[in-house]
Amino acid sequence: MIELTGDQIGRHGELVAAGDLSRPVMGRYRRPLFRAAQLGEKYPTVDFLVDTLGRGDVSLGFFFVQVKATSEAVEDDPRLPVDLPIDRFNRLVRMPAPTFVIGVDLNLERSYLVSAHKTRKTRVSSITKSYCLRDDRVKDHPFNNFLFWSAGACSRFVPGSLLPAADVRQIREQAPSMKAGASSRTPKSSP
Repeated sequence: MIELTGDQIGRHGELVAAGDLSRPVMGRYRRPLFRAAQLGEKYPTVDFLVDTLGRGDVSLGFFFVQVKATSEAVEDDPRLPVDLPIDRFNRLVRMPAPTFVIGVDLNLERSYLVSAHKTRKTRVSSITKSYCLRDDRVKDHPFNNFLFWSAGACSRFVPGSLLPAADVRQIREQAPSMKAGASSRTPKSSP
């Protein structure tokens, strides 16, 4: 077994997560839905600003991601061990934008997504493996939720505050099935 330092585990995890986010989805989109921009070590709350992409690689908006990687995952365990201190997680939740945690199993080189939407009283010691970013349906959740928020249908954000009106029109044209008040759910399991 290869011995990695904590920094090497973190860098490798960020590479795997960025690759999984940028991988094109099939189905109705047949293109990448996200582009991850690494923020670097100077920004301790998040690792990536992730652009949500429309047709033609046009950025429609963004969300933030904290990446936690491990080389100690057990393949058959439904949870991925991570170590995310309570103060860091709660800072992530309090950001005025959509936020997620991506856990990376370095043994399988797979990323798992969970929403960071509710403050906690204890640190995050594991996340569910139910939402693997290699599954196109999982990527569909944050993408459709972004469309939902931008169309002004979600009370967490001020309607239209993420995008200019022209971009909201483009989003509505790209996703005609999205209706105000319709529910589009992000994987909201306990991290």
